[in-house]
Amino acid sequence: MARLFEPYGLHWLEEPVCRLNIMRGWPPFVKAVISHSLRENAMAVDFKRMFEARAVTYAQPSVTKVGGVSEMLQDHCLADSFGVEVVPHSAYFGPGLLASLHLTAAMTHEAPGERFYCDFEVNPYHDAINPKEGRIAVPQGPGLGVDPDPQAIERLRVR
Repeated sequence: MARLFEPYGLHWLEEPVCRLNIMRGWPPFVKAVISHSLRENAMAVDFKRMFEARAVTYAQPSVTKVGGVSEMLQDHCLADSFGVEVVPHSAYFGPGLLASLHLTAAMTHEAPGERFYCDFEVNPYHDAINPKEGRIAVPQGPGLGVDPDPQAIERLRVR
């Protein structure tokens, strides 16, 4: 499939191969054809092995899966040491997205961000996590930058 997608100029394929094959020393052929990303579903112990196998073009650790902000920062440092670009995975709403925004803003290079493609009628964060012209401003308040609206939470509450 990677060879079939090549004419379309894709930036990368996300997690195109099983990480167990990479751990067994089989860097996938797709890297030569199309850049690809890994890590969203990999365990921390696998991350370094993927870099050593030169099997990753873009690292996509997910702050909600890797163990939080501290682990994500360690992953970023490790990726940097191997010259691998980090593009945080964040198909989330709320705190996961907010943490990813802050982590992306703190990176040493500009990186694309990921935001789930749908909007909701009621959003506890209102416009704080809605893109404008393809960008999301990093909330500047304490903690993750913005607190959820208690009235919106009450409205969404399941009874």
